[in-house]
Amino acid sequence: MQLLCPPRAGEAGAARLREDLSGGGDDVRQSRSDLLEPAHDRIRDNPDAYVDHVYGEHEAGGTSWMYLSSIPFEQIGFHKVDSSAPPRLAESIQHGVFGSFSPVMWYGLLGAAMWLTRPDPADADQTAVTTVPIERRPTVSDHHPPQPMNQKLITPGVLVLLILTGIGVCFAIWRFIFGIGSITNLDNQHPWGIWIAIDVATGVALAAGGFTTAALAHIFHREHYHAVVRPALLTAMLGYTFVGLGLMIDLGRFYNIWHPIVPAMWSGHSVLFEVGLCVMCYLTVLYIEFLPIVCERLEKEERWPRVRVFCMKLNGLVGRIMFFFIIAGVVLSCLHQSSLGNLMVLAPSKMHDLWDTPILSLLFLLSAFAVGFPMVIVESMVASRAFGLKPEMHVLSPLAKFVPVILGIYLAFKVGDLAVREKLHLLAEGSPQATMWVIEVVIGVVVPFVLLLMRRVRNSPSGLFAAATMVVVGVAINRINVFLVAYQPLYPEKTYFPSIGEVAVTVGLISLLIFCYRVIVNYFPVISHPGGEVA
Repeated sequence: MQLLCPPRAGEAGAARLREDLSGGGDDVRQSRSDLLEPAHDRIRDNPDAYVDHVYGEHEAGGTSWMYLSSIPFEQIGFHKVDSSAPPRLAESIQHGVFGSFSPVMWYGLLGAAMWLTRPDPADADQTAVTTVPIERRPTVSDHHPPQPMNQKLITPGVLVLLILTGIGVCFAIWRFIFGIGSITNLDNQHPWGIWIAIDVATGVALAAGGFTTAALAHIFHREHYHAVVRPALLTAMLGYTFVGLGLMIDLGRFYNIWHPIVPAMWSGHSVLFEVGLCVMCYLTVLYIEFLPIVCERLEKEERWPRVRVFCMKLNGLVGRIMFFFIIAGVVLSCLHQSSLGNLMVLAPSKMHDLWDTPILSLLFLLSAFAVGFPMVIVESMVASRAFGLKPEMHVLSPLAKFVPVILGIYLAFKVGDLAVREKLHLLAEGSPQATMWVIEVVIGVVVPFVLLLMRRVRNSPSGLFAAATMVVVGVAINRINVFLVAYQPLYPEKTYFPSIGEVAVTVGLISLLIFCYRVIVNYFPVISHPGGEVA
């Protein structure tokens, strides 16, 4: 504990106060009550020398550093801080999520939804008489199952990706050898930068297509959308894998990233612990969900008969229990998507009022729902263009119908939150934060909401791609706004701007992710494509 004297007390006064607090001994480790008593005694004995207030006694629930001053604290730049402890608010939100809306309850509800919406067994019997299921229209994906692309791997574009990856790897190696401060502009006032805002927070959000398409196709049995499930699963799997890599680069003690696995190190009061644990569990689920794709590929290898037999048995076993992992993936995703927003509830005095809200976790979850399908649309259309295929408009156009509904709900909560907190007037203040909030909402929510209500836009490849890209960019701006624009230290000495090394590592990670995606779809049955039908 520390209690600082005001400058006018002088060195002698500071020495006397330290002696008072330590009882004249060498051991100055005291409880807060032991520190507060002499502090109030000094104020009472010197009413003309000190303001009758110990700053830090009640602020933020009580702080470790406490101050005395001869003039009001507001006049010397001390912020007025609420007496409630911010971690208590985040903890109550977190416990509310795990209590009132427990993962077990959500798992049960999703399991019931999967069972209630399952296909009618009568339809399965009918297929023995007719070649087409009764309540299902044939689609292109029915006749063209997922298969490896088997195209040339190294192209000029791939070479560019490999060069960017190499540059990023060089900076990452430098960081691990000489420390995080050697290539970043991070410091005690700006403890995180684009490695958290983009590599982690944005990466997790843009990987939401994995659990949203899994819920749509497998839990609610919308069979028409199975064509985009595997690419979305791959994008989510790679996205979370590279989120982990990005987090290791950002962590000062990266070698301790395994700690959440050990029960002795668990803390049910920590939001960050819940995020880390859910992300690790969900990443494991994603690899299990991808396992049948690997088995399907290896089953066709004539050169390895034992491997073929093993994969056939493993694929059958995983197929029988896959529903368990699909539901678990959706539950885990909802938990950590929301908890990422709850992280910033811990710093209310450092967050701009436009984003400083107790429902930030709900807004993060809704934005993840909103960006899930648009990210699938963007990924599918980019992949189609890269491999010379026609875009799967028979799947993507119906998928786009869901997006305006989710965007509308997200927009209502986002604007409604400002209205309830009486902060709408801040949008007219002309600050950089207000400008970024408007850009985020207009580009990422309002414009695509209007566009995707139009049938001609949903049925146009270029229009659909543009609208979906706006949603993706809008959510990325939102994460940058929350973690960088809204967050400002109380007494900033300089403005954070990412260094060349930070940018190089981020670009390198993204380039390596795209390259891995291309390699996997080239050799594994991920993309459903109609053979010779080329765009």
